[in-house]
Amino acid sequence: MKTRWFKRAMTGLAFAAATVMAVPVNALACTQVWMPDTLTAEENTWYAGRAEDSYTRAVKIFGVEPRHEAGFVYQSNENGGGAEGDNFQWKAPTDTYRYTYVRDHGNNGWEGFDNAYSAAGVNEWGVSCSATLSIYPSTEVKAVDPNVDSGIGEYNYVSIALGQSKTAREAVELLGKLVDEHGACSCDQIIISDNTESWLLDVVSGHQWVAFQLPEDQASVNPNMGSLWYKVDLDDEEKCIHSENLVKTAEDGSFLKKFDDDTPDIARSYSRTNEGNGQFSRYVIGRAYFDAPLSEDKYTVDDQGRITGVTDGSLFFTPGRSDWTTFDMIRSLAARADNVTGLKDGVATTVTGVGRQDSLESHIFEIKRNTDPQVGTVEWLALNRDEYSVAIPSFGALVTEVNWRYGTQELSTVHQGDRYNNDSVATARAAGEWDQYLPYVMMDINTLANANRADLAPVMRSYLDVLQKALIADNDLVEAELLKTQGAEAREALATRAADKAAEKTWERCYKVLQEAREWLNTDRSKPFAPSDYDAKNDALVTPLGYAELTLGEDPVVEPVYAWKKDAKGWQLVDEDGNTLSNEWKDVDGSRYHFDEDGYMHTGWQSIDGKWYHFGNAGDGAMKSGWLLDGGHWYWLRDDDNAYGPKGSMGSGWLQKDGQWYWLRKSGSAYGPEGSMGSGWLQTGGKWYWLRRSGSAWGPEGSMGVGWLQTGGKWYYLNGDGSMAADTWVGRYHVDGSGAWDRTR
Repeated sequence: MKTRWFKRAMTGLAFAAATVMAVPVNALACTQVWMPDTLTAEENTWYAGRAEDSYTRAVKIFGVEPRHEAGFVYQSNENGGGAEGDNFQWKAPTDTYRYTYVRDHGNNGWEGFDNAYSAAGVNEWGVSCSATLSIYPSTEVKAVDPNVDSGIGEYNYVSIALGQSKTAREAVELLGKLVDEHGACSCDQIIISDNTESWLLDVVSGHQWVAFQLPEDQASVNPNMGSLWYKVDLDDEEKCIHSENLVKTAEDGSFLKKFDDDTPDIARSYSRTNEGNGQFSRYVIGRAYFDAPLSEDKYTVDDQGRITGVTDGSLFFTPGRSDWTTFDMIRSLAARADNVTGLKDGVATTVTGVGRQDSLESHIFEIKRNTDPQVGTVEWLALNRDEYSVAIPSFGALVTEVNWRYGTQELSTVHQGDRYNNDSVATARAAGEWDQYLPYVMMDINTLANANRADLAPVMRSYLDVLQKALIADNDLVEAELLKTQGAEAREALATRAADKAAEKTWERCYKVLQEAREWLNTDRSKPFAPSDYDAKNDALVTPLGYAELTLGEDPVVEPVYAWKKDAKGWQLVDEDGNTLSNEWKDVDGSRYHFDEDGYMHTGWQSIDGKWYHFGNAGDGAMKSGWLLDGGHWYWLRDDDNAYGPKGSMGSGWLQKDGQWYWLRKSGSAYGPEGSMGSGWLQTGGKWYWLRRSGSAWGPEGSMGVGWLQTGGKWYYLNGDGSMAADTWVGRYHVDGSGAWDRTR
């Protein structure tokens, strides 16, 4: 839960002081869950996960962080200004590990930084991490040991834990050490697991923390309540580690609380007591979902049906069942007052509970003991709210890249609408290029279902349930094949292919049902909503999902061994039988090559399937991506697959990159070839724009200007979208029909 993101986002908004103080009680939230393997349906399988809440329509980006060499800098931007601000920085002492992440978009409160708040992931050693569950210390604690702006925080917790650790214990020891040395910029709880154990790290103040193994016989649900008590043996170094002055700080500050047996009660010593109605309701409803409802004397309800207090909250409890499944755990993050039983009379069915309307994403780690660590953890990721989403599986320890439909940091955020307000139904009903991306498809389904809870939502949820169960069943087949697959490259290829197919098949079904929902909302609704892929009579998909079949039905991943061969015509790749590659792409040692019909490596500019690519000079041949300077002109070669073209293909039209807009010529002209970056005046779409002729403090060469511009001895004004103002007043200044300033009033 990004408390600092929220604080910065609110800075420029004209909210009354009382409103600003009131919002954090219920507006920002996350809920963390834990279920040990003694209480699950599948032997030796346990679950940990979290719903991440803050804003209703804000995209999250799922991706893979590559390995880095020693000296890589982990840099926070939690206080703005990047490296120039008062932020946490730490250099990796060793090479880092590859891991998956679920990050914020850099445009959503992070000043364009694209590495913010990884939230959840799995590294190549099978270590998983979910962070963070924000908690709040008492006034007394903040006076004695306040948080440190330059300390480690949620921006970096997951990145460092997964980038540097081979086991869960290594991760909590490292994070605890960094809190000792640098302090913490916020108070948080974090669950870190491998396939032998799970640990909870509880950072309770600026420099104090405790970490302990999660119990193997009790479950947990925590909605940002640092006051939920737990008992741990602080002297058992095998199962518990902590900061040196954890107890002493509380004693010296006169806020140490103890249990009846005189052992320290760490949670209630450090935490605030009034956690807020939003937290109380999520705790009570979460307990009810797990068939462990609080007794009626343990919580209070006001005359409006709101849960207003919990008198005795424990972090761990025994559920009413011991056969919890993957599907159950995914759906736990959508628990609401209207879909659980066991609440006392008077609780309003409109109380949201765990399933909130401002969830960015939710995730569940399915972890299996006594199996290969790289296959032992499945990351189930539901983009946007869990209530009307589908969680997509991936074996994160082996995945090397993700399907392009997850989007990248280059994904436009326009379709979010105003993420600080409630759902925009009008935005969700609008079709566009954003429909090609999973974050927006899931976002729009949730927006439309939430706005039409009586008629659209029930059938939508039934359909998504059978889709979710199909994904789970297919993933079991994929897992079995992965366990049999030998060789690192083959396993990574299979896991990456599986993640790609799972995402693609989920997008296909969800995009289709979104289209059908939009169409149905445009009718008189006299007929009930009925997804074409849903067999309501049998509660099944009309067409089998095909995720496992597509993944496993392809030829086994057995790669021929190739060697480079050069003759007078150029370079070829030749296998052991003398065969060459013809009209084919090939990845070699981290670079991508393309070969012509005679098997020779392409170089320079080449048109392939209607797209232009650049393959370097005659001695190179590797496909280029990113900015390319060729013949005195700059070109943009896509750095990832997207809706406009594959990675490496030449861009055209408008390009947004690193917070700047550029124009890439759609056709050749006297000013430059097709695809080359424009500069100077540009007329397109009936408007004039200025593209910087050279780099300056305001932006790089070719970037679109905004604000006042002096060129050719005249002043012009460029609007916020870059278009030139004409025949209008700009404050005290008037610009004529040509856009030039001509008078002042």
